[in-house]
Amino acid sequence: MLRLSRSCLFLLIVIFVPAMALAATKLAISPANPKQLKNSTFTFTATINGKVVDTAKWSSSNPAIATISGRTGSATATLLNPGTTTITAVHGGQTATTLLSVTTAAAPVFTNQPSNTYVGAIIDGGTGVKVQLLDNLSDPLPSQAVTVSIGTNPSGNGTLTGTLTQTTDATGIATFGDLRIDWLGQGYTLLASASLSSGPVSGASTPFDELRVGGVCLGPNPACSSGCPDSDGDGLNDAWELAGGIDMNGDGVIDAQHDFLLPGSDPYKPDVYVRYDYMLPDPTSIGGACQTVADCGGPANNMTCAANVCTNDAHDPDVLAPGWDQKLINAYADHGVNLHIVRGRALPHSKVVSWRTPVAACEGADVAPGMLGAYAVNYFDLKNDTLAQFSTPVQGGMKQTYHFSMFGHYSGCDYDPSGTHCAQCPASTKSGQPQPGQSGMAELPGNDSIVSLGHVLTDAHKFNNPSLIPQVLLGGTFMHELGHNFGLLHGGDDGVTFKPNFLSVLNYNYQFTGILVSDAPPVDAVAGPTPDPALTRLDYSNQRLKTLDEFFDGATHFGLDEASGLNCPCIAPYCSGLATSNDVVIYSNQGLTGSAYGSCSGAIDWDGNGDVTGTNLQVDLNASDHPALVPFYTQLSGGQQEWGSFQYGFQCTPNGSADGATLLDNFVLSELTPEAAAKAHVLIPPRKVDILIRPGCSNKAIAAGAKGVVIVALLGAKDLDVNEVETDSLNFHRAKAVQWTIRDVNGDGIPDLLAEFRTEDVFLSMHSKTGVLRGWMRDSQSFFGSDAVVIVSDPRMQACQ
Repeated sequence: MLRLSRSCLFLLIVIFVPAMALAATKLAISPANPKQLKNSTFTFTATINGKVVDTAKWSSSNPAIATISGRTGSATATLLNPGTTTITAVHGGQTATTLLSVTTAAAPVFTNQPSNTYVGAIIDGGTGVKVQLLDNLSDPLPSQAVTVSIGTNPSGNGTLTGTLTQTTDATGIATFGDLRIDWLGQGYTLLASASLSSGPVSGASTPFDELRVGGVCLGPNPACSSGCPDSDGDGLNDAWELAGGIDMNGDGVIDAQHDFLLPGSDPYKPDVYVRYDYMLPDPTSIGGACQTVADCGGPANNMTCAANVCTNDAHDPDVLAPGWDQKLINAYADHGVNLHIVRGRALPHSKVVSWRTPVAACEGADVAPGMLGAYAVNYFDLKNDTLAQFSTPVQGGMKQTYHFSMFGHYSGCDYDPSGTHCAQCPASTKSGQPQPGQSGMAELPGNDSIVSLGHVLTDAHKFNNPSLIPQVLLGGTFMHELGHNFGLLHGGDDGVTFKPNFLSVLNYNYQFTGILVSDAPPVDAVAGPTPDPALTRLDYSNQRLKTLDEFFDGATHFGLDEASGLNCPCIAPYCSGLATSNDVVIYSNQGLTGSAYGSCSGAIDWDGNGDVTGTNLQVDLNASDHPALVPFYTQLSGGQQEWGSFQYGFQCTPNGSADGATLLDNFVLSELTPEAAAKAHVLIPPRKVDILIRPGCSNKAIAAGAKGVVIVALLGAKDLDVNEVETDSLNFHRAKAVQWTIRDVNGDGIPDLLAEFRTEDVFLSMHSKTGVLRGWMRDSQSFFGSDAVVIVSDPRMQACQ
């Protein structure tokens, strides 16, 4: 055994104690070898035995990577660029170092990619979408906020919901467990992004699809192109009508936020949706102080008194004719059709609305597209401006389902009495050029139309009786243009106008006045029926009436038979238990007596000779269709049964969605003008008047065709001022009045008009028992009245008794 002496042991103690003390006082830097993102700061401390020293000198081996300076035991480094640098601290002759790594964040990576998902369902439900955030050294970046959003949005409408910001865990992964997208589409991507000190980073997922929930027929593809069921043939999918709207976002649920609603739709009854906009009052027609509308000339001048200023409201149908829309709705409902009319918005006033970009020669102005409120404006600029008020999906739904109409001043061309402007406009093979002051225009077929009553109600005509203006004239014109959208023509199966055997608002005879109806069949076929204004209706044709052959050659054409008339049966819903119709037929009676009126179901005095026994007659019954000095005889087809034959589905027609790009020939350009209607005496509904043939004489003998005179008195009434009669229009069976006077004949205190006719000019047969006086008022309203006559052969028998 080795034994040490005391001296040796002492020596050992002296040798080892200094070594232990030296190790315990070594300088160190904390933390050791850190990593951190650039554009941040990092604090280092110099310690001895875990205690921060009082002073130290700091430095960085590569100041381009990080800088540090200071004289205390702690110092802050500024991290500038990715890379490594040695941080050095010097204290009391000792030096300590550590390696600082400056990093940058790499683009986030989707470690669990989003997969195809049904609209509205959680994306990658169960596991969630996972995004990992690493630095450029492939080390995780924990405790960092990562936000996800939609990257590629194929529908343009999709919205991402859920917890969109999550924090990375120790492995750098952020988990998103409740993400949903509310719109279908192929090729969505998610974008993960983080805002870090080293700069923003982002990364995209792989593409995925949001899949439609439920059947495709609930989506925006119409039946005509998708093959989806459409039981009522109205162009609207059964799925839409059952659900009450179009599933625009594909989630299988119809709601106002995401979808286009079709309120009141019925899969088993045709639905027609129409939106109309209207022009603001014309500034050139506004002015004058007022207290009441009477101060502005009254409603007969289409004026209202608003804020003590006279205002022209000729373009707002709700001002002109309150309840006009309900009258139309009722008319369609009578035939099992749901008409939905949506009032739109007021637009800046323009004089002319055109299908084309306006030019000065035709529309009276040459303006840039989109110049709303200019003298002339393009219809589709107006429509697109309206659509721009809605979200993209609502726009899509409206274009798929709605007809659009505009109430404006002029349509197609600028008005001037000579027609110079309109003559410069391009023509349509369907309808020629637009007419000065025409009442409207429409696509044929399609979904766009214009109602232009500015000339009818403001420029050209002042109605003596404002009650004649509103619902029938306005509603009939609106229904007329909408009918063109359904593919309907002016003559039913052709373009011939003013037919007596086509009872429809598509016929110019009835566009402004509606279908005239009497309360009972006429007692006297020659005297004709008495139209009842309360029964007047707006209607399309309920039946194809028989062809009228105006020409006689004894071989292939056999002329007209008065006794058989048109023989119209009564068609529901207007029967009221009657076997025959009480509709009133308008015809021109060779154009010599203005408009004449007959019963649709009884005999008709086609030639106006006072009896209904004529056969093989040649009579031009629609002279207003072809103004000429000589009659034009042809075969007039009976039109068509329009109800039930509509082309409801405009969606797949050439005009269905090609706004602004449709060919001019797809439009009806030439429409009824007030001048043409006034000339045909169908601008205002006719009235029946009281007359006395040979007043003061007990006998009514007339020697028709023999020399002599016959006096006919037109009796005035409280609502009939005979001073307003256009005396040149007075016609007694083709005889014109040779002179007239005004005085009270019947002693009622109201002036009457007495007209004298030469009997040699009177066209009455020996069978006649009724004489009819016809004419019109200065406002073009036609009138007719009848009284008993006795036709005699000897002029001496005309002596007054």
